[in-house]
Amino acid sequence: RRARQHARSTHPPDRALMAASVRGTPLAALNRASTHPRARRSAGHRGASSRISRAAPPGADAAAEQKAAHVAEITARRDEMVAGCVSCTMPDEGDRGDFLADVALGGRSVEAKGEGSSLRVLVVGAETGKLAKSLMDRGASHVLVIDHSQAMLDRAAELFDPPGTLGNDPCVRFLRADVADVKPYQGPFDAVVFNDSLASEHDPADALRRASLLVSPGSTVVISQRLIDDGADGVSDRHPALPSMDVAAMIADLPLEASASAVKGKAMDGEGGSSGAESASAARTEDCCGGACWTFE
Repeated sequence: RRARQHARSTHPPDRALMAASVRGTPLAALNRASTHPRARRSAGHRGASSRISRAAPPGADAAAEQKAAHVAEITARRDEMVAGCVSCTMPDEGDRGDFLADVALGGRSVEAKGEGSSLRVLVVGAETGKLAKSLMDRGASHVLVIDHSQAMLDRAAELFDPPGTLGNDPCVRFLRADVADVKPYQGPFDAVVFNDSLASEHDPADALRRASLLVSPGSTVVISQRLIDDGADGVSDRHPALPSMDVAAMIADLPLEASASAVKGKAMDGEGGSSGAESASAARTEDCCGGACWTFE
């Protein structure tokens, strides 16, 4: 008996083998299965396959580097815009904010929608926060402001109290992000406003496409762009010229149509020729400060 007790203390039983024997599985068969060459090869194959990583698509690294370089350039530019004379780099911001808020909401408000409802707006381009304030003053319940520049976001946030911890409380939130970084659970949005920012995106067409996926049916997508006011030497002294946008090409494959309010507005000479171009031309109006504004539903 002492010998058996000593053996148990120095060689504790294999509980897996004991469980198998209780269930009626012969221990010899279990040992043979665990040491069979085919079983070992199978286990080795499974282990090896779990360590295999998928190769990145050709050119993915180069594309990511190009986007990172572009974002860094835009971030530096927007940092400079908010560091100096903001009335020079972002002229008429207050009036533009009121105009764009009216266009984006179209008279809608969270009060009109009824108790327990929400009216969410995504603003791409923080500036100094006047657009977000106009949206809240006109009935929006939640505004998410995104920008590449943390300095610009911090400047805009000075107009508002810090948001509460409850996600349903009306508030304005600020996020340093790209349109592609906005998660679906942060919406859906009742309106998206590109606040003089779409032309500076790395891929404007992709940004507009992603924004259209973040809105609910019947929502509004607004694209606003200041027109460059050239000085005497032909160079703008307010902010660097942005590349021109072919809005007609951007919306060609998107479920966007010219907003009825835009059709009633002051039409500007613009695109024409195809259904997408006709919609873009009808959607394009002049904002309160002489800039271009496209409004889609």
